[in-house]
Amino acid sequence: MTSRRDYSALAVKILTFAMLPALSAFVPLVAIPVITGNFGGDVWVAIALGISIGSAAAVLIEIGWGLNGSIRVARANRASRKGIFGLALYTKIAVLLISLVPVVGLCFAVGLDYVELTITTALAYSLTGLTCSWYFIGIGSPLKILLCEVGPRILFVLVSCLAIIAFQAPVVTYCIALVLSSCVSVIASCVVERISFFDIFGHSRLRLFVAFRQQRQALFARAASALYIALPVTLVGFFAPVSLLVFSSAERMLRMLLSLLQSVPNSFQSYVGEAGNIVVLRRRVKGAVAINVVFGVVASLGFGLMAQFGANVLFSGLVVLPPLVVIFSMIVIFATCCSRAVGSLGLVAFRDLKSISASAAIGALVGIIGIIGSSIEWGAQGALGAMAAAELIVLIYQAFRLFRFF
Repeated sequence: MTSRRDYSALAVKILTFAMLPALSAFVPLVAIPVITGNFGGDVWVAIALGISIGSAAAVLIEIGWGLNGSIRVARANRASRKGIFGLALYTKIAVLLISLVPVVGLCFAVGLDYVELTITTALAYSLTGLTCSWYFIGIGSPLKILLCEVGPRILFVLVSCLAIIAFQAPVVTYCIALVLSSCVSVIASCVVERISFFDIFGHSRLRLFVAFRQQRQALFARAASALYIALPVTLVGFFAPVSLLVFSSAERMLRMLLSLLQSVPNSFQSYVGEAGNIVVLRRRVKGAVAINVVFGVVASLGFGLMAQFGANVLFSGLVVLPPLVVIFSMIVIFATCCSRAVGSLGLVAFRDLKSISASAAIGALVGIIGIIGSSIEWGAQGALGAMAAAELIVLIYQAFRLFRFF
C-alpha cells in the first residue's frame, strides 16, 4: 500500500519540479518582449521559424531518450546509470553532427526575411537536444536540473537581454546566449555526475549501433510527433506566411504554458518507474493520469481567460488573437496534458512503445495534412484547429491502448 509519507514525498517532488519550468518560463517572458519591442514583428517571425526548425531537430537529436530514458534510469541501479548517461550523450552528439546541414538547408528553404537569424536560432535550439534533464528526472533530482540546465539558461539570456537594452546589441546576441547556455549545461551535467570523456566516447561502434537499434521505437515516436508539434510554425511559414505572426505568437504562448506544465508528468517518472509490482504500477498510473487531466482542465481555462492579455505583454501589442485561435489553443493544451500522462507516462511504464509510435504516426498524418490545408484556407485559426484535431486523435488512440492494461 502507498503510505501518506509516500504521497507527501510525491507532493514535495511535484512542487519542486514545478519550480523549474516556472523559472524556465521566465526566459521567454523577458526575451520575447525585448525582441519584439526593440526589433519588431518581422524579427520575431524569423526567430519563431528558427525555434520551430531547431525544436524539431532537437527531437531527432535526443533520439527518444526523453521518452523512455527517465523510466529506464529510474529502474536501473547506480552502477548502470553512469553507462546510460554516457551512451545517451554519445548517440545524441552523433545525430547532432549529422543534422546540422539539413537544419541549415531547411532554414534557407522556408526562411523569409532575416534568414541568417533563423539559421542561428535553429542551431541554438538544435543544441537543446543534448539536454541531460531526462536523466535527472529519472533519478528524481530537480535541483540538479536547476543547477545544470535552468540556471545557465536564465543567466545567459538575461545577460543578452541587458546587452540589447543597455548597449543596443544586435538580436543575434540572444541566439548566441542560447548556444552558450546549451554547451555549459551539458558540461555542467557531466561534471555533476562525474562523467569522463571515456564514459561518453569509450563505447564501441557495435554498442552505438545497438543503442540506436534499441531506441528506434522511441525515436520514431518522437520524430513523428515532432511533425505536428514542433514543425507547425515552419509549415505555416511555407504555405501561409501572411498568417505567421498570429499563429507563431499563439503557438509560442501555448508551448510556454505546456513547458510549465511538463513538471507534472516529470515528477511522476521516478514514482511510476519504481513501482514494485503490476498492482502498484496500475494504481500509480491511474493517479498520474487523473492529476494530469485536472491540470489540463485548469490550464486550458486559464489560457482562455488570459491569452489576449499575455499576447499584449509578450508581443508588445503587435498581435490580436481571434476567438477561434484561443479556443483551439485551449484544446491543444488540454489534450497535450492528458496525452503526456496516458502515453509518455502510462504506455511507457507498461513498455508499449509501439502504441506511442502508432499514435504519433496518426497524429503526424492528420496534423501535417490538416495544417497545410487549413492554413491555406483559414489562416492561423485553421492551422490551430488542425493541431487540436491531431492532439485529440492521438489522445483517444493512446487512451484506448492504455485501457488494455487495466
